[in-house]
Amino acid sequence: MSDSVSASRDEDRPEAVHPIRIEVKGPDGHGRYVVALTGPDGACVLSDRVDLLSEDKRRSIVERAAARVPGLDECALDQRLVAEAWRLQSEREAQAAKSNGPEAGGVEACPVVEAWDEPVDGVALLDEIQEFVTDYVVVRSPAETIIPLWIMGTYVFGAFDVFPRLAVVSPEKQCGKTTLRKALAALCHRPVSASNVTAAAVFRLIERDRPTLLIDEADTFLRENEELRGVLNAGHESDGAVMRCVGDDHEPRAFNVFCPLAIFQIGRLPDTLEDRSLRADMQRRTKAEKIQPFRKRPVELRAEPLVRKLTRWALDNGEALEGLEPDMPEELANRAADNWLPILAVAELVGGAWRDRAPEAALAACGATDDESDTIGELLLTDIRDAFEHSMADRMPTAGVLEHLNGLEERPWREWRRGKEMTPRQLAGRLRPFGISPDDMRFPGGGHGRGYERAWFEDTWARYLPSSATARHPFTDNDLGQVDIRDNGQSVAETDWPTEPEIVELSPMSRRRGSETPSGDIKSRREQLLAKVEELGWPELVLDTGFHARAGEDRWREFVSGASEKRLEQAETAAGMFAA
Repeated sequence: MSDSVSASRDEDRPEAVHPIRIEVKGPDGHGRYVVALTGPDGACVLSDRVDLLSEDKRRSIVERAAARVPGLDECALDQRLVAEAWRLQSEREAQAAKSNGPEAGGVEACPVVEAWDEPVDGVALLDEIQEFVTDYVVVRSPAETIIPLWIMGTYVFGAFDVFPRLAVVSPEKQCGKTTLRKALAALCHRPVSASNVTAAAVFRLIERDRPTLLIDEADTFLRENEELRGVLNAGHESDGAVMRCVGDDHEPRAFNVFCPLAIFQIGRLPDTLEDRSLRADMQRRTKAEKIQPFRKRPVELRAEPLVRKLTRWALDNGEALEGLEPDMPEELANRAADNWLPILAVAELVGGAWRDRAPEAALAACGATDDESDTIGELLLTDIRDAFEHSMADRMPTAGVLEHLNGLEERPWREWRRGKEMTPRQLAGRLRPFGISPDDMRFPGGGHGRGYERAWFEDTWARYLPSSATARHPFTDNDLGQVDIRDNGQSVAETDWPTEPEIVELSPMSRRRGSETPSGDIKSRREQLLAKVEELGWPELVLDTGFHARAGEDRWREFVSGASEKRLEQAETAAGMFAA
């Protein structure tokens, strides 16, 4: 656009001041306009990029122009600049609305929903939502309780400091995840669905619309996208934000990313996201389980009154949820309690059978995930502990640790990065946050190199893993405080005994019955121990303290030659029990 503003004429001045031309273009993505002021001879008077809707910045342009053009009408120039800024912005918004519509593949602003005409019974509404969902997809307990309450919660999530993610996961494809995502899109507050998305798109969309974000096919892109995971993690809390530099001046700006989020994928979510989620496990339905076909138009017509009722319920009850503290089951603590608070609060306010069903669902869901709650770090510590137990050594080379880890078929180490085994550097990187790093050392039986000492892990195991090493040991399933004696890999229970084998109760520091620890120096005790186990046939022995001696003469001699006094004492206890 170009226009002209005449300079005022001063009758006392001999010279005439000629008009200047104004050109305004924009705005750009950060709300700034290109302003060019040109004299009658075509010479540039001023050119700059500035936010003309900011009074201070617009005033700066006017004052600079006035300083260069004597007698310029500053008021007229200011009025023309602000008028052109508003005109150009209006044209830009109209064009954006046209080009960003669904026919152009853009994301429309979330539509305004007309609330239901009269107050809504929350119990009946949750029953209707549950019936709606289960008509189109097979949902089992406790997810059949979690999902309706979570849907209702998306309309009032702003009343809470934390709102949980919904993790919809399945072991395989064709388990109904996409159909459930469509059902949620029909019912949730301001739904936006995507099967792939970037971090930049997410935080800008959330700030604009505060939608319920439904991310499908997350297993195809989410695990390797650390930036996106960081944004989704931050949106778990009401003050969650990401910082970005915007504009040519790279000014830092915070984008709030708090919103409801449901993620649909095959397999488990990344640990940090799963920790912030309520999980709905999906299974492939059988032929006996009947559902209705999901057809978009009929489903939308059926969902419309439910959405209006949800909107009305939120308007009537949103304030009552602020600060509401429902009864929290004692089994829920820390982040689990934070995640469940909004769901339990909604159920508490609704009342009826849902008030009782919600805590039951919480306990069932938490109990179902207890066995799978180990993080990657905990799994690694568990497997390294087993490696030390199997080797019977107090020191292990890095290569030995990795040989054990990469040999475990049901663990991720053998396909750690793009199908390749974990490397020494990757192992060290995973252990570094626990304060454990490899070092140069000598190993029992000769040889030296970089490796790990058992003692370095003791404190970390005590903090992060179950207290008993045999709690997860693949070779033992006896009760804690008991000894499991194995003869060449065969348990006592499997041996053809004339009577039931004796199980002897031992404390971790027990001694063999009727005697004290053998006297003499370490060398003498090692010789006595080797003589004893030779008499016993070099058996496999296991103690509840975590001691595990493998069967075979070579293994025993290797162990005894490098065992510490503590480990030697455990072996003497086990050998004494076997002899008894």
